Amino acid sequence: MIFRFPTRRSALLAVAGLAFAAISLAGCGEDKAPGGAPAPAQEPAASTPTAGSTAPVTSATPPAQTGSPRIESATALYDMGPIPNDAPGEGEFAIFNRGTAPLVISKVSTSCGCTQGKAVDTTVPPGGQTAIKVTVDPFRIPQFTSRKTLTIITNDPENPQVKVDVVARVEPEIEWDPASLDFGQVERGQAADKTIIVRQLQDAPFDLAAVRVSGAEGFFTATSVLRPEAEWKTPGKREFVISAKLSGDAPIGPFGATVAIETGLPRLKRLTIHAKADIKGPYSIEPRQVVVRDAKAGQTVPAAFRVVSEGPIEFKSIAPTKSDVKVTPHPSDDGKSVTFDLTVGPAPASRLIRDVLVLDIISEGKPSQEKINVLVVLAGDQLKGGASAPTIRPPGVKPLALPPSAPPAKP
Repeated sequence: MIFRFPTRRSALLAVAGLAFAAISLAGCGEDKAPGGAPAPAQEPAASTPTAGSTAPVTSATPPAQTGSPRIESATALYDMGPIPNDAPGEGEFAIFNRGTAPLVISKVSTSCGCTQGKAVDTTVPPGGQTAIKVTVDPFRIPQFTSRKTLTIITNDPENPQVKVDVVARVEPEIEWDPASLDFGQVERGQAADKTIIVRQLQDAPFDLAAVRVSGAEGFFTATSVLRPEAEWKTPGKREFVISAKLSGDAPIGPFGATVAIETGLPRLKRLTIHAKADIKGPYSIEPRQVVVRDAKAGQTVPAAFRVVSEGPIEFKSIAPTKSDVKVTPHPSDDGKSVTFDLTVGPAPASRLIRDVLVLDIISEGKPSQEKINVLVVLAGDQLKGGASAPTIRPPGVKPLALPPSAPPAKP
């Protein structure tokens, strides 16, 4: 075997390699600051890919936050002011996005079809604004004033529904004075009269063709006549006089009725005027309408209604107009009040019984007649020919809701 000794050049290269390795091993230890203290940590530098590399690019800057929209309305009450009576009224109010993400308006709903709203832009950028276009149809407004609510539905997480009330006043075609037929207090037995003047305000054809009264039962009437032209407030603008009469037969207690008048106008086809009065007398009736629900055939409702008088009171007759109910009077010891029990017939023909009790009364020596409306709704299992039930004391509420009756006792 032949051994070759290294040359001088090879020896120098080996020594240099050993020195480099020692330096490299020393570099794997903890970095030292001057004086031997550990060096502060350094932020890693952003890496830059070399040509042809597929590694992602990283950055020391964190990603931006997404944010959220925030809706704001220019008003919670949008007053459109006067609108025409022959065409839709239009207006608009502003909606703002005070948030940091796009505001999306998905829907604008309404409380009434007469008032509609629509967003000009359904997407509003942060810091931007749009408008809600409002349309009010005067032909769907009964008289002259409207207040409805628009609800704006958006993607605002904190306030997804914003409500805005819309007020509009239709330009009136006519006016009337006074606004209602208020008779005030009227003594029973005395008649009372009231009048209303209805005036034309615009050029549209105007005529009070028909007058109908509801809720009066024959003791309240109303008529209309054309006023003489010399008495018109504005030349060429017609005026009518509505005359209402309340007879002395009106029942004691609060009175209310309505007067419906056909006008012939394109929009306001019917004018409705309310009438009211407080009829006073020597006695009172409570209640004037008796309602009994879930009743049984043959059942008796004690103290269904009561008549209270200031002095002695007498009943000449008490008669229902039908045979499905009957009443039994119980006068007080002093003769100044009478309590009436109501009994359902043993075999009612229908589950729904409507009747009118006619009371002929003599109070303070004067005769009068009163009518009590009765409504009885039988329980679902009560058919014609059903078994009778015992008397049940109802709770002191109106309408009377009777609890289920006990089954009849066995003989």
